[in-house]
Amino acid sequence: GEPEVLPTLDSSMLEQLAPGASAVLTEQNLAAAVLLPLRLKEGTAGVLTLLATTLEDCGARDLPLAKAFAETAALALANARLLDEVQTASQAKSDFISFMSHEFRTPLTSIVGYADLLETETAGPLTDQQRRQLSRLRAGAWHLSRLVDEILNFSRETAAAPELELASIDVRQLAVECVQGMRPTAAAQGLALTLRAPPNPLRVRTDAGRVRQILLNLLGNA
Repeated sequence: GEPEVLPTLDSSMLEQLAPGASAVLTEQNLAAAVLLPLRLKEGTAGVLTLLATTLEDCGARDLPLAKAFAETAALALANARLLDEVQTASQAKSDFISFMSHEFRTPLTSIVGYADLLETETAGPLTDQQRRQLSRLRAGAWHLSRLVDEILNFSRETAAAPELELASIDVRQLAVECVQGMRPTAAAQGLALTLRAPPNPLRVRTDAGRVRQILLNLLGNA
């Protein structure tokens, strides 16, 4: 961990060098060395080796400069390691957000599905009070679904390359679901929210989650 001066490189030292290095040193008449450790908080990460024909070739001003260079190199190495750790932690965070977003979507799908089933009165007629409560339930579920979409989109955007989940979907039905989900929110502010769309399905190959997020963002902002 401390600088070391080697006035003479003996044969035992030369034998420890990489193949061919000893011949190069002999050819260039490099017979002395100064070893400067690259010191990090956790210990020595490497050694900066300066070679010369004799120690006299290293002037009085050269050694402090070499020490400063070694300190700078060690700092650069420490920063590179820190950056790698930060990137690894960031990737782990993104993976966790993506995983949790998908896990939230599973029960949300069930909640919305059963709310749709109740609204069709398959299990029996609903009272006006039950319909109002069901409307609030749907509004809350769709609001939570919107938040999950935004979180999932954030995790995708922070990843290396966002991926689209392409599939054939009915954008008309998607629009109906978005309007139904936002209608209670609009009504609470005294706004009427209506949808004008063709009666037949409109099938498009696209990313349903992205389209739903766009529609909900537009409706929410309006």
